Amino acid sequence: MKRKSVVGVALATSTAIVLAACANGDIEDTVGFEDCDDSPTTCNSGERSKGGDITWALDNAWQGWNVVRAENLNVQKYQALAGLSTETGFWQPDGTWDYNDALWANEPTMISQSPMQVEYELNEDANWGDGNPVTLDDFIYSWYQLSGDSEKCLDCSVASRAYGGNVARIDETDEGTIVVTYEEGHLDPEWLYHTVVTHPAHIVEAAGFTDWRHDAEVMAASSEYLDDTVPTWSAGPFRISDGVAGDYVIYEPNPDYAGSAEVSLDSITLQVIEPSEIITEIRQGSVDGAAPASVSAEMISQLARADGIRYRIHEGPSWTHIDFNTNSVDDLELRRAIFTMIDVDTLNDSTVGLVQPSVERKTNHIFRNSDDHHVDHLTLTGQGSGDVTMAHELLVDAGYTHSSSGELLDAEGNQVSLTMRANADDADMQAVSEMVQQQLGEMGVEVILESISAGQLTTVLSEQNYDLVAFTWSGTPTFTGAPSQYWSSDSASNFGKLDDPELDELVEAIKQTTDMDEAAKRTNAAVEAAIAQAYSLPLADTQVVIMVSDRMVNVRDNWASNMRALYNMAEWGVIDA
Repeated sequence: MKRKSVVGVALATSTAIVLAACANGDIEDTVGFEDCDDSPTTCNSGERSKGGDITWALDNAWQGWNVVRAENLNVQKYQALAGLSTETGFWQPDGTWDYNDALWANEPTMISQSPMQVEYELNEDANWGDGNPVTLDDFIYSWYQLSGDSEKCLDCSVASRAYGGNVARIDETDEGTIVVTYEEGHLDPEWLYHTVVTHPAHIVEAAGFTDWRHDAEVMAASSEYLDDTVPTWSAGPFRISDGVAGDYVIYEPNPDYAGSAEVSLDSITLQVIEPSEIITEIRQGSVDGAAPASVSAEMISQLARADGIRYRIHEGPSWTHIDFNTNSVDDLELRRAIFTMIDVDTLNDSTVGLVQPSVERKTNHIFRNSDDHHVDHLTLTGQGSGDVTMAHELLVDAGYTHSSSGELLDAEGNQVSLTMRANADDADMQAVSEMVQQQLGEMGVEVILESISAGQLTTVLSEQNYDLVAFTWSGTPTFTGAPSQYWSSDSASNFGKLDDPELDELVEAIKQTTDMDEAAKRTNAAVEAAIAQAYSLPLADTQVVIMVSDRMVNVRDNWASNMRALYNMAEWGVIDA
């Protein structure tokens, strides 16, 4: 079945083994995961008891509390802040999108195309959980943070400028609605999904950053303050009662929540737990569930033998890849040759393929192979083929030679040596690195392997402490913002510093139409140009696992959201509180 594409807006710090299994015991009605394929938005439904305390495991650490900033941003950071809910809307497990009725009275509307203008009508009760309403200032503060403009927020490194980098102004109408006006000529077929409110302006003003609107240094300092400070505000169904970044968050119901979802639980604790320990913790009753991004054959075996645990392994939101640091490896022909030396099928067969035979190689950075808009731009280039003859020809033409002992030498006679890195706790990416070391070693390239400590991936990427790196992108069904995030020369998430003016123009053109098919065509043109730069080599789309105690209801995984199962945490409950 064709599915909407899933692209990255955040870093996943561990990969998922590709599987296609679903397991449950004898479960009555809709409780359990056995109906998730046919009823993805209602499976594991059930009546909730009043009250109850839930502990949910996160499989990796995070740093800080501000998801706007590119540094230290990973999926777990999104998940840790899921209860605050400032998103414009939420992707559902069936690929549909619902607006956030805690913020909006109705779905946002486009009121003009030239210039593009989008109108937002606030829920009259929309607030920050502390008696303060959501106002125009909150829109403007969030825009400044997301702008990537040093005149608004000095040296603020944002994960994506797809929204904030294209806004011209934000105004309040006489009727009290908010209108976002984009720069002349900017169009976007995915305008509906932009997150336009991220933080409350009154919070930073109360902390002393009163001149954020007129002083870019003050604005930047306020953004850092939000990253260093546990949020005391919430626009979502929960508020944080306690938390330590990278360790745990304790949520309690938000009494001022303006949305329609009804919370039944007394608390939800999100606790970082080593993936290898999660199943044991669930069996012992100290943890109620988890949706880790990594699963092994041993984990599946444990789940199959465990009583009182429901689990499902299914399509997830992530894809794995190998990237270059183009500053340290600036020879395009060398990058092309190295990517050609790498045999992606072997990498996949020896990782995800150990559990799921015949895993399909990913051949487009943006669109899944099953997507209607997918075009294979990769295969004909030879990248990922393991074709040593083609790789050798590329190297010879570029002036590289081999020593008598087989070492690959550059024009100055130095052996080509690369440092490759991957997360220490990511078994698949560690295995990928070891196989790349072997494959390139056979062509005389020295590959030095260095692991990345837990929670440090985005730091290593931002500081470019690598030549090659293997990691995973995760995201939502949107696709028009991802090319800018990955490849635009001024993107903070373009970690390897690819700088291609032609590619920049192709990426910019994606945001100059409101027609989805035309945007997809332009996106494919950008994919083709990016592949020509031999910057990022896709490996495979991944699948994920969810496991929960059999006392939990209304908990299900969500392939379309960074938050995974936490997307509907307000509806979670227990059968016997």
